[in-house]
Amino acid sequence: MGRDWRQRIPQPIKRRVRSVGRWVSYPVRLVLTSLFRRSVDALRALHVLPKPCVESDTLRLLIVHLTSRLGDTILVMPLIEALRAANPDARIEFAVEEAAAPLLRRLPQLDHVYALPLGQEPPVTAWQIMGRSLRVIRCYWTFMRKAAPSVCLLPRWDNDHYRSSLLAYLTGAPRRVGFSWKAVPGAERAPYRDSLLTNPIEGGDGMHEAARFCLLAARAGLVPEAAITQASSRVVPSLQRIAGDENWPALAERLGLEQGRRFAVISPGASMPRRLWPTTNWAQVCAQLEAIGYRIVLLSGRSDKDIAERLYEESGRRSVLVAGKTTLLESVAILQHASLFLGSDSGPGHVAGALGTPAVILFATVNDHDRNGFSSPQRIRPTGPSIVCCCPPESLSPCEGTCHAPSAHCIALITPDVVMAGALAVLRREPSKGAF
Repeated sequence: MGRDWRQRIPQPIKRRVRSVGRWVSYPVRLVLTSLFRRSVDALRALHVLPKPCVESDTLRLLIVHLTSRLGDTILVMPLIEALRAANPDARIEFAVEEAAAPLLRRLPQLDHVYALPLGQEPPVTAWQIMGRSLRVIRCYWTFMRKAAPSVCLLPRWDNDHYRSSLLAYLTGAPRRVGFSWKAVPGAERAPYRDSLLTNPIEGGDGMHEAARFCLLAARAGLVPEAAITQASSRVVPSLQRIAGDENWPALAERLGLEQGRRFAVISPGASMPRRLWPTTNWAQVCAQLEAIGYRIVLLSGRSDKDIAERLYEESGRRSVLVAGKTTLLESVAILQHASLFLGSDSGPGHVAGALGTPAVILFATVNDHDRNGFSSPQRIRPTGPSIVCCCPPESLSPCEGTCHAPSAHCIALITPDVVMAGALAVLRREPSKGAF
């Protein structure tokens, strides 16, 4: 009941209130950032904190990417591969929220992964932001005091960027390369954030996330410019090798998948309720795919397996239900061997795309609305050569371009026929009406 009145407030008023709040908090953040810098410098002068890395012939690179989400982790993999290819003798380390660490530890390009218990939910309120900042400081002291990078690379450019900058400053790296606050069109005025960097980089407007990450590294002289154009449209070989490490024949037998029969993976879950497409629509797509010879595999994590179970019932129990029954690495292997993937904007879709599996991804945002937005298909669609994105033809009131509803809303305007047309198009590698 307490949240109902907030949901009835029009979006323009909410944005105005948030804007005023940002301007009020600006002087506070400016003062706190200056105080933080002075305190760290003093502690380093007193030898409480280690001295910065002395420049040497060996590049010691630390990537700071404080995310817990699977999709965000997949999007940074092209950057990791490009950095290793361009710097074969460098020591490359990675700092990330602990939930994303196991997959990154399987990458041969990384020499070490720091798994930081920062909390999986992004901070929203002022107290949450302050608490996460303090956790970053504590995690540095607990896990990373001996880290001595010569370069810190901060690929995130909006969400949680400030906390990444705090961590980079604590390491004392002589070079701290990240996106300037000016790189985000329409962002709040935040020059205090740039004061924690030695190389604030601008640019990347409207680019895909993976390409933007490589742009940052290219501007820092760490990867060639060619890495930018390749980042969003190619498979990720490292992920393919991880999938190949699993014993597929044994896994397929355990799950009841016939060798040689093509199957489509449907992942109906999502990290946000507004990204959930109705299961009644998914059931129609299941029936149409079965009619053309595909076996359906319903995949999800343990947190949203109830959605997959509901779809299993609505689709007549003819599918193979593996929701909550597989590890992350086993799920990667399943997606590697699938003929087709369909799902909302979520982690499994990013895995499928990066593996090269033809994928249809449903978004709750209208196509071409705010290409830098946090849910823009142009920005955060999966990497890979075979991706079709399905978007609502319009926004339902009170949303404007991007859905902000607390439950499935704008995404419900996508019809099963559009999704099925997208599936057939991606299998034929051609565009389809209502998708891109």
